[in-house]
Amino acid sequence: MAVLIHDCPHCTTAKVGFAIIGGKPRPYLPNTEVAKPIVSIGLECPNCQKTASATIQYKKNLSGHSVSAIVESLPKAHDSLPNLLWDLLEFWPRVQPPRIPEFLPKSVEKAFVQGETNLALPGCEEPAATMFRRALDLGLKIRFPDLKGDLYKKVDKLASDHEIPLSLAEWAHEVRVIGNDGAHDLDGCNTDDAQAAHDFVDAVLRYLFSLPGMIAARRRIETSEETEDDGAEREPQ
Repeated sequence: MAVLIHDCPHCTTAKVGFAIIGGKPRPYLPNTEVAKPIVSIGLECPNCQKTASATIQYKKNLSGHSVSAIVESLPKAHDSLPNLLWDLLEFWPRVQPPRIPEFLPKSVEKAFVQGETNLALPGCEEPAATMFRRALDLGLKIRFPDLKGDLYKKVDKLASDHEIPLSLAEWAHEVRVIGNDGAHDLDGCNTDDAQAAHDFVDAVLRYLFSLPGMIAARRRIETSEETEDDGAEREPQ
């Protein structure tokens, strides 16, 4: 069958060969007998079996009666669309990049991205939760190198020392895979557990790294603007 090579917006697999499961030509514009036909196609990811759709255009002009035949041949072809003279115009749903908190240390960002990637994959809840825990653990070690204890105790200590809001510590009590100590306690982790870990870790990292980073960036801009204004005032008239 013909395939469309594209990143899957559902399971996030990169450059997967989507199977074309059907197509429908779009109507020709009025008063046009020959044109490069535009076709809407249905697609299926071979990894997660979820569907997508795309709009493609043939690279050559075809008369109206030839379009249906070439579209019907797509599911039976054994090649990729570019080799079959089709251009991709639009793909839906669009692949959304992961929302990563800003100003994270590289090791923390790497772990968080790995958690995001696994969270989107079917049956990968445990590795997702594990990487979110790792992102949080690394972040706390970098931000508070003298902080002792497991994740749960560290979060409580930060709240008692007013380094984070008490609400975040109370939230940690509700997130099972954060309260548990050790990766072995993630056995049986479900999607809700992994999503809860994501949401909690995302909030903590934004509070500890993103907000201070944004404030520092804003102050640098203001300082630069003030310096420029002072320089302009000193210029001779």
